[in-house]
Amino acid sequence: MDVRCRRCYMPTGVGANRVAEVHDFPYAVEQYGQCPGSGLPALPGAGYPPLVWGAQAGRSWVEVGVLPSPMPEVAREGSTVTLTGVRFVQSADCERCRCVVYTVRSGGWLRIGFDQQGKAFEQWQAGPLADFRVLCPGGCGGELSRFTWERCARTPVPVADAESVKCREWERLRAVVFGPSAAPARQALAGVG
Repeated sequence: MDVRCRRCYMPTGVGANRVAEVHDFPYAVEQYGQCPGSGLPALPGAGYPPLVWGAQAGRSWVEVGVLPSPMPEVAREGSTVTLTGVRFVQSADCERCRCVVYTVRSGGWLRIGFDQQGKAFEQWQAGPLADFRVLCPGGCGGELSRFTWERCARTPVPVADAESVKCREWERLRAVVFGPSAAPARQALAGVG
């Protein structure tokens, strides 16, 4: 069973009373050290949010089911890393009551790395919008559909645990490309040798 840390949302082992085992932050361990979620009750696996939800006071994204998300797949090729299966969240406004509503766009990807000149780049694409028609969760009776989000200019955002995996992979790439034993990789990026 997939069990996640309540703080960093990364997979972890559990001890007695289903508390997360002691573990480090998924990235920048030297800076952040042990994760504050160590010893706290763990979360059961990936959550599954409703199709559309509103901003409700006092409800976290864990309670809504947005976090933790299914872990993205990581593929490395040279100085590029691709994360697939990334969950994104996108907000829009109900056209009737103007309240903020959210939907999930699963199945997206993130690509990070260094180009031939050694410049860092980051590319991404959110997954497709589902085809749906639902009533506004704010209770106004307004109808929301995928076109509500297509008309909206707000950018989809990767969820927190996908960002943690991305940061961890940036650290690994920097260690390979700019670490002390990375002279061959730097020369390959520069086209020398």
